[in-house]
Amino acid sequence: MQGAVALSKFRMINAVMLAGIIGTLTGAIGIRLAQDTSWIRIFDNLHWTTSTSTAAIVAWLVFRSASVADRKGLFWIALGLTGYAVGQILWDVQVALAYTGFPAPSDLFYLWLGLCVIIGLLKEISRYTTPSQRKMAWLDATILTVALLTLVLALYLPKRGDTSWLPMLVLIAYPTTLLAAAITALSMIPSLRLRVNGSLLLFVGGLIATGLSWMHWNFLALDGVTIDGSWFNPSFSVAVLLIAFALTGWKIEINTDREWDLRCEAALRMLPMMTVVVAAAAVVLSHTLDLPHIVQVIADMGAVIVLVLAMFRQGALMKEREQLYALQAEFIVSQNKLVLERGQLKTLVSTIPDLVWLKDANGVYLSCNPMFEKLYGHPEAEIVGKTDYDFVSSELADFFRHNDLAAIEAKVSRINEEELSFAVGGYSGLFETIKTPMYDENDNLIGVLGIARGISERKRAEEEIASQQKELSKLSQALEQAGEAVMIASPEAIIEYVNPAFTEITGYSYAEAIGQNTSMLKSGAQDPATYRELWQTIAAGKRWQGTLIDRRKDGSFFPSMISIAPVFNEDKKPTHYVSIMKDITELKRMEHQLLQAQKMEAVGTLVGGIAHDFNNMLAAIQGNLYIAMKNLDDKQLITNKLKLIDEISGDAAEVVRQMLAFAKKDIVEVKTINLNNLLGEGFRLARSTTPENINHQLHLCDDILNVDADATQLKQVIINLSNNARDALEGVPKPSIEWHLKLYKADETFMNRHPEIVDRQMAMISLKDNGCGIKSQHLDVIFDPFFTTKETGKGTGLGLAMVFGSIQRLGGVLEVKSEPGEGTTFFIYIPLSKSTPVLPQADAESALIGGDQQVVLLVDDDENLRMTTAEVLEGFDYKVIEAGDGEEALAKYLAHQSEIAIIFSDVVMPKMGGIELAEEIRKLDAEIPIILATGYDKERVTSGKADFVNCKILTKPFSFERLGQFLRHMLG
Repeated sequence: MQGAVALSKFRMINAVMLAGIIGTLTGAIGIRLAQDTSWIRIFDNLHWTTSTSTAAIVAWLVFRSASVADRKGLFWIALGLTGYAVGQILWDVQVALAYTGFPAPSDLFYLWLGLCVIIGLLKEISRYTTPSQRKMAWLDATILTVALLTLVLALYLPKRGDTSWLPMLVLIAYPTTLLAAAITALSMIPSLRLRVNGSLLLFVGGLIATGLSWMHWNFLALDGVTIDGSWFNPSFSVAVLLIAFALTGWKIEINTDREWDLRCEAALRMLPMMTVVVAAAAVVLSHTLDLPHIVQVIADMGAVIVLVLAMFRQGALMKEREQLYALQAEFIVSQNKLVLERGQLKTLVSTIPDLVWLKDANGVYLSCNPMFEKLYGHPEAEIVGKTDYDFVSSELADFFRHNDLAAIEAKVSRINEEELSFAVGGYSGLFETIKTPMYDENDNLIGVLGIARGISERKRAEEEIASQQKELSKLSQALEQAGEAVMIASPEAIIEYVNPAFTEITGYSYAEAIGQNTSMLKSGAQDPATYRELWQTIAAGKRWQGTLIDRRKDGSFFPSMISIAPVFNEDKKPTHYVSIMKDITELKRMEHQLLQAQKMEAVGTLVGGIAHDFNNMLAAIQGNLYIAMKNLDDKQLITNKLKLIDEISGDAAEVVRQMLAFAKKDIVEVKTINLNNLLGEGFRLARSTTPENINHQLHLCDDILNVDADATQLKQVIINLSNNARDALEGVPKPSIEWHLKLYKADETFMNRHPEIVDRQMAMISLKDNGCGIKSQHLDVIFDPFFTTKETGKGTGLGLAMVFGSIQRLGGVLEVKSEPGEGTTFFIYIPLSKSTPVLPQADAESALIGGDQQVVLLVDDDENLRMTTAEVLEGFDYKVIEAGDGEEALAKYLAHQSEIAIIFSDVVMPKMGGIELAEEIRKLDAEIPIILATGYDKERVTSGKADFVNCKILTKPFSFERLGQFLRHMLG
């Protein structure tokens, strides 16, 4: 019956849609064929009225056939389409009555569509989100809508002319509400992790098409163009029919795919930047098209609002990330605990010498241990799912079943004796069996747990146990101390025992390890002095603990944390050594991730500060461009301004390069660096995160101090200490931070305090602030991970721990002096390097950059950059063939292969990128010179694929002189 009703409604919807399409086509064709103005208006109104009425009817039919949960959003969408249809009918009446007032009654109903659709979509968002998620989704839609409104205002207001404000606001409201509804629908996709389907895409497309049609209509109206019978009028009808067609297949589905979730998360993180770009476009349009001052003010205000909302959105994302990290930490702890408990239980059941099994209430086996497998002569997998009747005689099976039911009825454990014969080994004996009914947390019966222990020939069993006890005694001592792998070796380092974890970690089986020397695990990557210290310690009867780089059977290396303890005999002499080994590969990986996360937190802090400097650079560029454009006749002034812009652009590029280098996730790369230069660079980065009211000073010494270190890691140390000092200065009058670098010669007191230091000549970096200081009880724990005195959300407790670890890895020392209310001073001591930094080679290219009419194939998808580059190359006396992407470039290369002397291509382009283009061209010509330009580092963009003969990488931004030198050099 329900199927017949659904089929009837489906047919009705199709009939309405067909009628709407026919009416729309009739009206659209009629306005093209009719000659008389009256008929043109009639046909115009026909397709409008038919399409809007069709959409409203279809929406209500879909609403009636939808589930209760889906009706909330569909109701408002249907209501909006109804208002749109009513507005069109009122328009027909106004035309018939020759009513020309604006805004008219029909206009108020037109505005229903966008507003009601937004409400309907917000209802859908509420269905699938928590309050916090709902807040984020609404905020995303709001940010994009404000950015859109800013852009629309910048486009509309210049055309206002004599139009009064009320009609102007109505004209603006038409497309803005519709496009805002489309934006809301689009923002739902990543926010709710929606599965993208045809109905959703058609719905969004219909909204966008309707909004753009209104924009075009309004532009024509503001320009005074006659609209009746216009060619684009049917676009309104087609757009609203698209919305109606989308509703016939309306379906909101959540996509739980992990990859889709990551993509949606990335899209949400990019959204604030996208909105800022849209708002910036409005500002640029308003300021560069010589628009009225009111337009510029409105665009600027909209951009400010968008920026504030985007910052608020980014802050919400950071808070959400912190909550996620906390949940992840709790989950990992719970998971580890569960794994440990399950492992312990499985080990207990597997190693227990008794027979253990579990049956359900019907006597069907659910599980059993290895000892029980021997009883029936089958593995657990073949026993589970069967009953005793499948393995023993019916009489014995009845006996077992009777005892099971007795325990179930008694609801307590029952003990009975059972004569059992093992299928494996032929053993037969008397067993004492305990059968216990098992219940879940709701007191529902799970089944019967059975445990059986042999009680015949107790003396023989006791003797066997006694004989085994001696062998197990040495194992028990080792297992009591074992964390992971356990190995017992003789004083001569010959392995006598390893546990299963040892096999799992090293790859050596028990048989392969027994009798071998422990040196089989040596990797050769460890300092020999470490092994000497190890043997000296354990030979003296002491326990040795430390980390080693060991080698598996397959030859791979792994870091291990090892504890080796001697086992003494009655004479207190070592008879064996017990080694407890733990593979810390995962711990090292987590440490690396933790350090990277801390670095990313520092990058996030840097972004806020550097944005200030970057905006100043952009303002300077805009100002110089403005002055140059106002003084086009003054060539000397224009030349000076353009040189200044070039210098500012170079500074901006250097800021971006340093940020990329700092954020790059690489392994630690230790090399000899000039500490004077590095501290200067790190100071500039740290300065950008410091409020301008803080007096931030750097004092470098005249000595050239070179150290062996990782540059990025040291910069992170500088930024973390600077941020720590900045936070300590909150509320302090005349706050100041002072950095000092000088040569330090360690005295006897220092050497006694730090006996691990060998060289007395060291570089000393000190950081002093006049902040709140550190309490004495905290001085001993400030470098501990996760220790922080800051309130929740303002510190992770990892910054100083990371600093301490980084300085330790450099073989240096970190000290601190502080008094509450008197400020704090950190001292970093780093041993000087005996090597000299490798300086970048000076560019030996000739200053001559001109060509000789050689043909350059120039490939770039950025038209402005391509046109500019082509003009410069032609000025260098080259001929240029341009292409907008790799596919077009390949076609032009095939057409002009004999003429083209060199190829200059961008790396990242649509259709075919620069790397793919180079690969295809190398198949045709193995020698032609190729230059690839990229704004990223070579490894990230090319992934090693650009290792072509006669091919060079040019990093953006580049000077055209540098490009000319590249061309001249590669062309010989």
